[in-house]
Amino acid sequence: MLQNTDTIFQRLQDKFNSIAPIPKEDWHTILPYWKKKKYKKGNFITINGTVEPYFYYVDKGVARIYSVNEAGAEVCVGFTYNNDFAGIYDSFLAQKPSDFFIECLTDVEVLRINYQDTMYLYDACRSFERWGRIFNAEILIGMARRQAEVRSASAEDKVMQLKKRSPHIFDLVPHKHLASYLGITPETFSRMRKKIDK
Repeated sequence: MLQNTDTIFQRLQDKFNSIAPIPKEDWHTILPYWKKKKYKKGNFITINGTVEPYFYYVDKGVARIYSVNEAGAEVCVGFTYNNDFAGIYDSFLAQKPSDFFIECLTDVEVLRINYQDTMYLYDACRSFERWGRIFNAEILIGMARRQAEVRSASAEDKVMQLKKRSPHIFDLVPHKHLASYLGITPETFSRMRKKIDK
C-alpha cells in the first residue's frame, strides 16, 4: 500500500507520469520522500545567495522567479503556478548559491524533496532516474527557446507567444511582472495587449 493517498500526491504522480511514466510499484519508494509545505503570500521560497535545498511540486498558488541586476532593478525570469514543478534548478543540482529569488504572489502549497533524497532515488529507482534525464532535457530545450524569444522577437510577438503558451497567466500574475519577464516596459506591455485583444 502507498503511504500517501491524499489527492495532492495523486496529482504529483500524474504530473510525473505526463513527462515520463513511472511504474506503480516504484511509487512505494518515491512518495515517502516528498513532504508538504505551505508558504504565505509575500514569503520567499528561495533567497538569492543561498543554496536551493529542495525541488518543488507546486500544487496550489503562484510564485515568481527573479534576480536583481546591478542597477538594483528586479528582473523577472519565470513563474510557477498550480500543477507545476519549481525551484532554482541549477542551484539545486550543483548545490551552489542561487542568483535568484522565488517569491510567493499568493499563498502557495507544495510538495518538496531535498537534494540528498533526490540523489538517492536516482540510484534506487531506474524509472526515477530516467524521468530526471527527460525532465532535464525539457528544461534545456525550454531555456534555448526562451533565449531565442528574448533576443529576436518583437514586443508584440513576445506578448502574443506568452498568451498562446500560457493564457491563464494574464489573470494570475500582475502585469508589471509579466512585462519584466518579457523584457519590455509595463506601458509597452499594456499597449501590446490591447492591440492583441482587439
